[in-house]
Amino acid sequence: MIKIKTLLFVYLTFFPVNTITAKPIVDKVAQLTFDGNYKYCPSWSPSGDKIAFSMKTDNNFDIYMLELKNPSSSVFQRITYDEKIDGEPRWSPKGDKILFESNRTGRWSIWCKNLIKQDEKILVPDGRTPSWFPDGKEFIFVKEIYQENRPVNVIWIKNIDTTSESLLFVDYDERMYPSCSGDGKKIAFLKSNNQNVEIWIADISTREQKMICLDGAYPTWSPDGKFIVFVTRGRNYNNIEVYNLETNERKMLVENFGHIRSPSWSPAGDKIAFISNRSGHYEIWLIALGVK
Repeated sequence: MIKIKTLLFVYLTFFPVNTITAKPIVDKVAQLTFDGNYKYCPSWSPSGDKIAFSMKTDNNFDIYMLELKNPSSSVFQRITYDEKIDGEPRWSPKGDKILFESNRTGRWSIWCKNLIKQDEKILVPDGRTPSWFPDGKEFIFVKEIYQENRPVNVIWIKNIDTTSESLLFVDYDERMYPSCSGDGKKIAFLKSNNQNVEIWIADISTREQKMICLDGAYPTWSPDGKFIVFVTRGRNYNNIEVYNLETNERKMLVENFGHIRSPSWSPAGDKIAFISNRSGHYEIWLIALGVK
């Protein structure tokens, strides 16, 4: 286990609010980790009291977990142990499993860590960046295939208990980093057009699609499905914005805050965890949200 050196905030001072139903505003931005190890892709537990993330130690990335109830005495609990890269953790809706991607087989594949049984198994031998459906029975992921002699990343749906997989879109456009909405009816994803990386949303049943951002990354849904948080470029992907799906408005939450990655909305909707190198290292930060 790795001890946290210091925490500059008290968890309860974030004044939790109900799931955001009005326009979110920034109450406070605080650094959560300070140990200097490279981190990415924070993922909240369904209870909101833990964050899983990937961290580089001894020149290798593994999955770790941080308890938030008593941060001043918390430690990083290591979840995976492998000499290859384990990353992109995604907590299951029941909190008993974590999906993650790994190159431990020699190519990127999707694995499942059972936190009760403490075992791991491979679910997709060729896939990346999983995202759970809210029922915990299926997830979406990206798989690289060859279409007209060129590699293309496409989105698939996988049942966790069977070998069943289905292609979500059949046009074979380049799509990456899918994120499933809380009701399981829509997804957000990145779409490449050879000039920009755009953020799109799609209805899973109708396949109707809509672009919401010309140049962004890491889209993630709010728990109530009314907002999408994402990173925009600025000078170097250093802004965090939210998109209101009811009004089609965008709002800046954090601007010029170092190189930012992987914003993740808390289950209660009152916080957003993200990665930034603002301190000189890629650490986890938290945005405390209010409403207006």
